[in-house]
Amino acid sequence: MSMDERKLAKMMMDCRTMQNRQSRDAVVDQLPPEIKNTVNRLDMAFADTLNIVGRCKDFNDGLKALVCVLKDFEGDSNAMRNVEKIMSDHEKEPGQSNGEINIFYNPEKEKGQKQMENPRFGIITALPKELAAMYSMLDDPEETPGKDQDTNIYYAGNIPSGANSGYHKVVLTSLAKMGTNMASMAAAHMLRSFPSVQDVLMVGIAGGVPAPDEANDHVRLGDIVVCNEYGVIQYGNLKISEKKVKVRSTATSPSALLLRYSKQLEAKRLMGKYPWEEHFKRAAGIENTERPKDSEDRLFATGEPAKRLRHPKDPIRLNRPGQPRLHYGAIGSADILLKNAELRDKIAKLGIRAIEMEGSGIADASWDLKQGYMIIRGICDYCDDNKNDVWQGYAAVVAAGYARALLESVPAENNSSRKAGSNHENRVVISGNNGISIGGDLHGGIHR
Repeated sequence: MSMDERKLAKMMMDCRTMQNRQSRDAVVDQLPPEIKNTVNRLDMAFADTLNIVGRCKDFNDGLKALVCVLKDFEGDSNAMRNVEKIMSDHEKEPGQSNGEINIFYNPEKEKGQKQMENPRFGIITALPKELAAMYSMLDDPEETPGKDQDTNIYYAGNIPSGANSGYHKVVLTSLAKMGTNMASMAAAHMLRSFPSVQDVLMVGIAGGVPAPDEANDHVRLGDIVVCNEYGVIQYGNLKISEKKVKVRSTATSPSALLLRYSKQLEAKRLMGKYPWEEHFKRAAGIENTERPKDSEDRLFATGEPAKRLRHPKDPIRLNRPGQPRLHYGAIGSADILLKNAELRDKIAKLGIRAIEMEGSGIADASWDLKQGYMIIRGICDYCDDNKNDVWQGYAAVVAAGYARALLESVPAENNSSRKAGSNHENRVVISGNNGISIGGDLHGGIHR
């Protein structure tokens, strides 16, 4: 029988030594060289207790070595005794070694990593905190290689399907840096390395577009925004003349399959069911992912950065305090780190609910390779001068939790054909009404 990594890691996390990065690093530094070098190759976002345990397990008696080193640091604490007990119980199981610690690399690993076969979904993140959040949502995650010349680093895992008791194979990667170009390249690499991927999800944080005069449309910090049928609006794709500027969005429509099941999740929400919230606790071991206090959700008047606004009274929020509200709408995307409330409000007239820097690259790459996409964002700021990092960790988790819930809702063997949306040039307000031409000048408002 194999050691339950999660159970052991959970008990180790109760040890004071494993509760901060500096002391964890000190433990790793005392491990045998083969294990130490392997653990040190972990991305910083993954250098937590669970992944340290996972790397040690790749070596014969590697877990015993980790426990011995931890004992030297932790001493005879109650938490340490619990760790030693689970190790002792494990060693009593049939087939477990009771000999002295003999560290050598797992020969299966020496043969080279085997690429995950036929993943159905691909997920891309931009920041380490987004990657860590999404990684925590996968079952049985492990590294998997891409094809030659693919510079992405991949993690393969499973997400169960509640629709038919099967499971989806999922491949996850993250960008080397933010931006639409990097996102497009990462998606193209993924789709070439894993041609079985039919839909690419971009999951992470974004700025929200508030509507303080309308509670139902008001996007707040910690909320979730999921793209609807209007997908991504490339608000940086402009036609600029002497007197006006026009937004010329050419993004494609999102995955019809995932749109269909996002509407199923919305129906569940209307019936009082919130399956995505059950998954937030999976990220409990990741630093700075707790929901900040509501007092940290501060909104200021456009053009008056010192004037604080009240959030509108919202019966839905009052009935469910401390939980994210779900929004569906177009996502604004451009290579712009937006900290300008006036520009945010002009962009909002395009029907945009959230603003980010990668979605249009994902949409373009998916369209070019004839696959679908979906954008899921947790809201961490209001794209104004008060932009900060306080809500980023929590926002990354709520987006990742929704992504898992969405894939769970899709039947595991559902390979029904669906097209990525046709390419079209948008010069319209995305509001569900007839097309309205957008014009304006650089200093004035957006005109109809």
